[in-house]
Amino acid sequence: MFRIMVFVLATACGLAAGCKPKPEPQPEPQKQPEDNPKPQPDAPTPPAPDAAKETAKKRLKEVAAGWLNFTDGMGPNFPTNTAPKTGVGLSWRVVILPYIGQDAIYKKFKLDEPWDSEANKALIDQMPEVYASPGKAAEKGKTYLRSFVGPHAALPDKPLKVMGGVPRGRMFIFPDGTSNTITVAEATEPVIWTKADDLPFDGGPEKPTAAVPKLGGPFDGGFHAAAADGVVHWFEKSTPEAKIRAAITIDGNEMVPLPPVPPTPPASKPSSKPRPPASKR
Repeated sequence: MFRIMVFVLATACGLAAGCKPKPEPQPEPQKQPEDNPKPQPDAPTPPAPDAAKETAKKRLKEVAAGWLNFTDGMGPNFPTNTAPKTGVGLSWRVVILPYIGQDAIYKKFKLDEPWDSEANKALIDQMPEVYASPGKAAEKGKTYLRSFVGPHAALPDKPLKVMGGVPRGRMFIFPDGTSNTITVAEATEPVIWTKADDLPFDGGPEKPTAAVPKLGGPFDGGFHAAAADGVVHWFEKSTPEAKIRAAITIDGNEMVPLPPVPPTPPASKPSSKPRPPASKR
């Protein structure tokens, strides 16, 4: 009996000495905020999408006004690309420069030479800001703003006539209506701004299902386009091809209304907070 009690006591002492329960894990101490945190470098803030779209709309409206001003100053004809004796001519974007306040650079061009002549090629890097996109930047000297060229588009296949050394485009008479026909739009691929490189379009009454040029490069979700009356419209990406085709065609007898003009956001109101009083010296 005595031996049994000794064994029990020895076992109990061993458990007490060597089998201690594991301590519970303690939570890590939380880091206290620094009294004087290190200043972070300011990252450049990209323009808000709506602000960029509004800027693009204003610039395209200025370009469209250049088309109308050309018509007022040079007779009832739209501008078109130049036609030198050799090579590819200069773009209508060069032809309308005097009508968008860019007369100084216009005088540097040789209108009777191709766009890549020694004199004209040197001016590519001097592209006016009005042709630049605030949405998606293109390479220097390139623009997304392009017109449509074809038998039933804003630009004819060939300049119709030359007056005063400048080619004339179509008469300012669009059977489908100037408010229903687009002349300049944001294309998917940018081109050198001085080069006569527009979007081919062979649609018309004879080809009612012709392919629609690729449009919409600077912005996701759609593209801006200027009508022949100078109004700028926004076409959603979901716009049916048939409607875009009808808008490009000048005499397809579609007369499809263009998308409503988006309202211009109101100007920000000045702060109503009172100014602090001037300190006395």
